[in-house]
Amino acid sequence: LLWAFPEADCVGIEADTGPLLWSQVEEAVAQAVPASQVDRPRVFLSHSVRDEEMLFPAIEALREHFGLELFVCADSIPSGSGWHEQIRRQVEACDLFLFVSSAAAASSSFCAFEAGMAFALNKAIHVLSLDGTLPPLHLQSIQAVDVQRLQARKPWLTHSDAILEACLTTLSSTQQGG
Repeated sequence: LLWAFPEADCVGIEADTGPLLWSQVEEAVAQAVPASQVDRPRVFLSHSVRDEEMLFPAIEALREHFGLELFVCADSIPSGSGWHEQIRRQVEACDLFLFVSSAAAASSSFCAFEAGMAFALNKAIHVLSLDGTLPPLHLQSIQAVDVQRLQARKPWLTHSDAILEACLTTLSSTQQGG
C-alpha cells in the first residue's frame, strides 16, 4: 500500500526470527524508496448503480484517506460525455479492474460490458462480492473477497467498514511488498 502513504518510506523485510533482523532493518532503511515515488494504482470500479449507497462511504475513504485514483462512473464521467467511450478509455488505462459482484450487478448490462472489456484486455481483475452473488461466468474462476464472509469473521465491523476492508484487502494483494 505504498501509494496510500505518500509521505512514508516503505520497504519490505523478509521474515527472520533470529538476530539478523536488526541488520535487515538497517539495510532496508538504507535502500528505502520514498512512497511518494511509487505510482498509485489506477483502479476501475465496476459496480451497479443500485449498490452505490453501500459503496460510496468506502469509495470516499479510499480517495480521501488513501489517495487512491479510483474511476467510478457515477462521479468520474463528465456531464455530456459518451459513457461507452469514457468507460473504454478508463478500462484500457487502469492498472486494476475491481468488479463488485452483487445481485444488482448480475442484472446490469454495463457491468457485463465493463467486465467483458477488462477480460478481453487481459487486465488485472479482482472480484469483491457484496452479497454472495456470483460474478459473470468469465470471472468466476477469480477468487473473490466476500464482504459477508468477512463480516461474519469480524462481527465488530459495520457493513461500510467491511466493504472498505474488503477493498483494501483486494488492493493490497495487487502490490508487491505493499
